[in-house]
Amino acid sequence: MLRRAVSGSIIVLTLVYGWQLWAADPDRDFSGTWVLDQKQSDLRPLPAAPGLVLTITQEGSAIRCVEADGNGKSGVSWTYRTDGTAANYQVGPERMSSLTKWEGSALLVNTIVTGPQNYALMDRWKVSRNHTVLTISRQIQRGSDRIGSCSGLSQSALQ
Repeated sequence: MLRRAVSGSIIVLTLVYGWQLWAADPDRDFSGTWVLDQKQSDLRPLPAAPGLVLTITQEGSAIRCVEADGNGKSGVSWTYRTDGTAANYQVGPERMSSLTKWEGSALLVNTIVTGPQNYALMDRWKVSRNHTVLTISRQIQRGSDRIGSCSGLSQSALQ
């Protein structure tokens, strides 16, 4: 009986500490200042042009994003949650509601947009092994139309 309890405790501790190590996985850390690579990105399908610089800070289950123009002037900011909680925010006249989930080291972000136009955004974020390129693949769903785009962001030399 005691042997089973000890074995069970070891398994539980391994799962708890293993989960903490997995949660701290650098492949799941998007923190940094990222510069849009316009030559490698297909931005035509996007409803609005993204900022040229995206700064991401990640603490616990919160991923805070701030877009800026090429001169460093901050614009839109929002926060995603990775704990299953919906993130609600507003960008201009559009209201956003986002949910995330992990697919291995990729972050999937599903956003419902309501406002002058109603549509859904489905993003897949993946950072390169050497943490120098963040790729965001986006599908835009409007009614039965699905449009794709891909953005490549490189780690800024500023960091």
